[in-house]
Amino acid sequence: MQIKNRIKELRIVSASQLVKSGYNWRTHSDYQLSLLRDIIEEVGFAGAVIARERSDGSLEIIDGHARAELAGNEEVPVLILDVNDTEAKKILATYDPIGALAGTDSERLDALLGEVEIASQGVTQMLEQLRAKVEPPEPPEEFEELTADIDTNRVCPKCGYRWSE
Repeated sequence: MQIKNRIKELRIVSASQLVKSGYNWRTHSDYQLSLLRDIIEEVGFAGAVIARERSDGSLEIIDGHARAELAGNEEVPVLILDVNDTEAKKILATYDPIGALAGTDSERLDALLGEVEIASQGVTQMLEQLRAKVEPPEPPEEFEELTADIDTNRVCPKCGYRWSE
């Protein structure tokens, strides 16, 4: 695979000058915005808004709508991509969903959270909820051990993916 670098430049601009994409399908609850605000206040802006330059010179957000909204008139880093409208829509449609497919290594998450101190109580609670979601449940006492006699072929009822244990 040959990877094309579509990043044209990194520019610092006032968030209020960025144009929201009319195709942004993500919504942000007050709770999510509150947590994002807390971590930005604690750490700062640690990621760039992703945008494309339109024919009129304005910058249209592809990713980072919530961060730009919270920043208001503050200056933010913006990665400007060399993509057309069709490509921007493809990125907008797939960027978050592909990231959401990532799994969790519970041991590494546990080690990381053991070393991280967060001032925000809300963010701390969110991380504890994340930790609780990935801890494997204890099998019931009557749980049978796997033997060669047990069929371990599996099929995901949602996507049809097949695997065996």
